[in-house]
Amino acid sequence: MMKNYLALLILASSLWAACKNADDTLGDTQQYANFSNLQVGNYWVYERHWLDSNGLKPLGIFDSTFVEKDTIIHGKTYFKYMDDQLASPPGFEATYLRDSLHYLVSSEGQVLFSSENFVDTLQHRYEVFVGAQPDTLCFVYRKMTDDNLLVSVGAGTFVTKNAQDVFVMWPGYDRAGKVRPLHKRYAEGIGLVEETLPFYVSAPWYYVRRLVRYGTN
Repeated sequence: MMKNYLALLILASSLWAACKNADDTLGDTQQYANFSNLQVGNYWVYERHWLDSNGLKPLGIFDSTFVEKDTIIHGKTYFKYMDDQLASPPGFEATYLRDSLHYLVSSEGQVLFSSENFVDTLQHRYEVFVGAQPDTLCFVYRKMTDDNLLVSVGAGTFVTKNAQDVFVMWPGYDRAGKVRPLHKRYAEGIGLVEETLPFYVSAPWYYVRRLVRYGTN
């Protein structure tokens, strides 16, 4: 059946319901630690791994990301973040990001990360299959967790904070798990160190990409 093969693409066209209007309430970042490292010329290279009940297995597939330039959107400075993992067909795809206080936000108003707020839900949404018979797949919420967790990857060992998306699957779509978390772990002065990639509803395994080298200004 179709529902057994649907991929949940977190960074696709789904609209998040923000818990706060980021552009209206978030401000200057200078007094806070820098976890995004959004400076022109910075780059990160990740290796993909297969994650199942047997643990992580490196696949020898590498993804590159870099900050190409900065630009003004609605009167605020954003950085053009290029990622070749997201693009289809293959190539680099851009997202526009900025720091705002201790938050990392996108040009669409999504709150992606906070170095300080481990209490509030940062974003939430329902994921809906749109077809001849629309159906709710899951409820998704983002919250900070794993404060100051040590993570060892190819590029080294880092103290990280985790922006976790939790997928609560609806009946009929929960055969591979009722609750399925995805992780984005950031390290101060480095950026994104490790992340779990979007999964297939019917598959209990995941892909994880982990930092192997980087260059920051």
